[in-house]
Amino acid sequence: MDASSLKAILTSDNFPHASEISRATSPGGEPAAVNGSSEPKARVRPRTYPYFDYLPYPLEDETERERTLREILNQLYVSVEAGDFSPGAVHWTRELRGWLSLKFDPTRKERINLVKLYYELSLAPGIDPGVSERFASMFMLLTKRKHYLRPVKDLTLDWKPLYKELKAFVLPTESGLVHSTNLKRNVKTLTKLCAFAQLFIDPCEVPAMLEEFLPHYTTSFSEGAFVVAGLINLLLPTSPAPADRQDLLPQTYLPTHFHLWSLVGRSKTFDTTYLDYLSRLARDSLTAAQIPFSEHGLFTKEQSSLIFTATLRLLEIPVGQSSSPYSALVDISSGLGIMLDRDTRKHPCCPPHRPLDSNVALSCLSGV
Repeated sequence: MDASSLKAILTSDNFPHASEISRATSPGGEPAAVNGSSEPKARVRPRTYPYFDYLPYPLEDETERERTLREILNQLYVSVEAGDFSPGAVHWTRELRGWLSLKFDPTRKERINLVKLYYELSLAPGIDPGVSERFASMFMLLTKRKHYLRPVKDLTLDWKPLYKELKAFVLPTESGLVHSTNLKRNVKTLTKLCAFAQLFIDPCEVPAMLEEFLPHYTTSFSEGAFVVAGLINLLLPTSPAPADRQDLLPQTYLPTHFHLWSLVGRSKTFDTTYLDYLSRLARDSLTAAQIPFSEHGLFTKEQSSLIFTATLRLLEIPVGQSSSPYSALVDISSGLGIMLDRDTRKHPCCPPHRPLDSNVALSCLSGV
């Protein structure tokens, strides 16, 4: 096959749904059309496996599924309105989870309303922490795939309630809860919530978030620096801002981030945190036409050099004259900032170090 015929095949006319190829970790991938002419389902890609055709028993029709969902939602509304969170709302949350596990899809509007409801319930004051974790788990289930809801376009979430809960752990003197004994929320659940809610935080809120976070940054008491870096990584949105907001281009506040990064040297935690944040920022900026790119991508030459240097340090490749790129004393001083670390199983920073087997080493030295 010659090049001209190959070029004729690889055209957008032959791939009308090419935009749906994008997967969960890739930017873009806008839906080509809604699923049907009625209320759109909360999926921008159809299922590829015909689950309903291979079950060994007859299924209820679409009308029966909708009736069941409507009953669950009505009972859930009554429970929440009456303040019956446990066992009422917990029971109907379990029923809703079972309905979703059968591969049934609510409409996009219903999913948006459910996400907002469970986000507020998971952070609402006065609810038992165990019950709040049930609601948080349901929120994460509803938002765990990007092809359900488009970030910012379909849904935006308020970052302030989540920040208020995190603040009670990492900035207790600022939140007024330094002597409280009723602080029972699981901080790991809150950090997981951040990973799911961050996609839906409005990028126009970046200036307000930085104004809230940065006053707590200090290297005199290094715990503040680690706390602020963790909050930036967990909460600051990386989605592109609207095209008419030139003041929100990444190049506007990238110098601030690199300056904060440079103030804490020889810290593996800082390298991991900022590489995590900057990598997602670069990935999510690829689809925005208003964001300028140079030969170094989103960054300047100096910024790109710093990123690759930090990557080499994390891979334990010698950089510079120091015998060890990191100092354990620096990371030990992170204090409460360690609570804001992401789950390393879901967000690995670098491959684990594996000692070289002696037989392999001898064979390498002998040239075998």
